[in-house]
Amino acid sequence: MGHEVLDVIKQEILKSRYFSISVDSTPDITHTDQLTIIIRHVNMTNYEPVERFLTFIPISSHTGQNLADTLIQYLSEQNIDFTHCRGQTYDNASNMSGKYIGMQQILKNKNSLVDYISCAGHSLNLVGQSAVDCCVEAVSYFGFLQRLYTFFVASTRRWRILLIHIEQKPHCLIPKHLSDTRCLAQFISDCREKFDIYEQKASDRCGNSSYKYESATRQIPKRKKHVSEGSAADAMESMTGKQKFKVNTFNVIIDQLNSALKKRIEAYSTMQQRFDVLTEFESMSDDDIVAAIERLVGVYASDLSSDFYS
Repeated sequence: MGHEVLDVIKQEILKSRYFSISVDSTPDITHTDQLTIIIRHVNMTNYEPVERFLTFIPISSHTGQNLADTLIQYLSEQNIDFTHCRGQTYDNASNMSGKYIGMQQILKNKNSLVDYISCAGHSLNLVGQSAVDCCVEAVSYFGFLQRLYTFFVASTRRWRILLIHIEQKPHCLIPKHLSDTRCLAQFISDCREKFDIYEQKASDRCGNSSYKYESATRQIPKRKKHVSEGSAADAMESMTGKQKFKVNTFNVIIDQLNSALKKRIEAYSTMQQRFDVLTEFESMSDDDIVAAIERLVGVYASDLSSDFYS
């Protein structure tokens, strides 16, 4: 039955002609690493995009070259023409996304039209991870949450006791594992201006509005200042605990989020500009539509005829 299902999938791919690939490796219960191969194409019956799982392939090496060779060999064995592949998507691991010896580049060297799109969920997770690692306070806080989760989840008795206490406090949150693949759902561009709102919510939840900076009243000996020195140090010393936390922690995290988000967005801008005529044509002028289609035909000259837009 499995072979018959695979034959049907291959016939669907043959009818649609073009497809994209998505692969990843995962260990099974016997600790054997296996490469998962998934193909995405358009179902020509209802013209809806579909994803089809093809197979697991045991692998012994995670190099980009080995993964690419394994994929090409399997597609060849199944009579799936790799020259019709038009896209590839993986996570951001260097062996997959590397610009020189990553799997995506090796496949692109074989077929220049196989454009690489990094996993959006994993990219957002990396954005969050970069913000977590940007300052000592954030590293300490999220490290504490991870240790707290590990402590309770290691024992079913501890976890049950935790849940009993949480049920008595409706505003208390359940600790969760800091997953490496958890998607970060939303980022608010103007949250830098909402510090007071977040502070108030945190104060209401924990019942404490004091800052550790306020108790750290360390006497700093005075020293002779040079002409070139500014008053930044004096300004920091005169700040309240709230101001120091906002400047040294809150703003640092938010700025890192914004910077990382912009960097990740740039990775998708090329594809968005290439296919914007398919999603935004209703708001485009006739001249803009023609120009966009000409650009699209220029990229996929072997797939689209020159009179495609006439």
